[in-house]
Amino acid sequence: MNSKKLIIRHLTGQSSQREEEQIRSWLAESPRNNDLFIQFERVWSVAEPPIVTDIPDVRGEWQKLERSLGLRMDEKCRNGSIRRTRPVFATGLNIRFRPVMVFAVILIVLTAFMLWRTIIFNPQQTINTQNGRTKIIDLPDGSTIQLNTGSDIRYHKKFTKDRQVTLQGEAFFTVLPAEKPFVVTTENSKTIVLGTRFNVRSRNNRTRVTVQKGRVLFCVTDKPDSGMVLSAGQTGEIVVDNPPDGPENNNLEYYLGWLDNRLMFHKTSLTEIVGELQRYYNVTITLENVNAESLTVTGVFDSMPLEDVLSSICLTLDLQYYKAAGVYMIHN
Repeated sequence: MNSKKLIIRHLTGQSSQREEEQIRSWLAESPRNNDLFIQFERVWSVAEPPIVTDIPDVRGEWQKLERSLGLRMDEKCRNGSIRRTRPVFATGLNIRFRPVMVFAVILIVLTAFMLWRTIIFNPQQTINTQNGRTKIIDLPDGSTIQLNTGSDIRYHKKFTKDRQVTLQGEAFFTVLPAEKPFVVTTENSKTIVLGTRFNVRSRNNRTRVTVQKGRVLFCVTDKPDSGMVLSAGQTGEIVVDNPPDGPENNNLEYYLGWLDNRLMFHKTSLTEIVGELQRYYNVTITLENVNAESLTVTGVFDSMPLEDVLSSICLTLDLQYYKAAGVYMIHN
């Protein structure tokens, strides 16, 4: 269903009874459809389309169109009709559609204006961390973010207006209560809270949320019906765009150890461990003839040198490693 076309026909009074029923069904599908319809109504009210009379002045309207397009046409009126000496590309133009054109033009102008206004007066702030470094960010609403290594966060400078951030990587959030919810968006998920402490890790199209205090709503992006509520001590995970798994009650230390500069793994695949070690120690580690996804490790590494960590992991998994040209190689 072309919802925009139906809305325009409704606002111009041209919709049939069947189209009106389609609009009502479309509005009942989701709150998002209601919001879109309200935006169209607001723009339409600003446009104030002209009232079309039953008997339009065809000649006058044609002359206005000719002047606006800069056309040169020879016209002679005979017996109340207009004779044109060249083909008319707008033959049969129904003047009743002028309000639709006005609406479309104003909608485009307003959209461009709002985009320009956002870029100029509410620019986006981007903060990132390099491998081996973390960073604490103070948000305008008093909330704080501790950004893990190899991550970035984006939000608009006038943050208190919407309280929304976009995360790539991992971060721990301490959110102060406010009227507007605090929203964390990743490549495949959305986490909505009012006031709490929680961790979000989003890498390789896999997002995991761990709640330390309070409650959060965790769902697939643009699919709020797929969401689940996570309480303190619980963890949920979204892979690609599938509904979230969980909630699970886990030892939070394994997911929050990085806040105390500790590497903690709980049945973690070697693939994920290698990625974490590369970010934490700012090194390159490669795997050779190793089925890394099927191998898992549980352990705690508290401020240990990389070589000690690799030795421990390789001993656990019956693997070996060596270093050549600054690159660490793990192999059978």
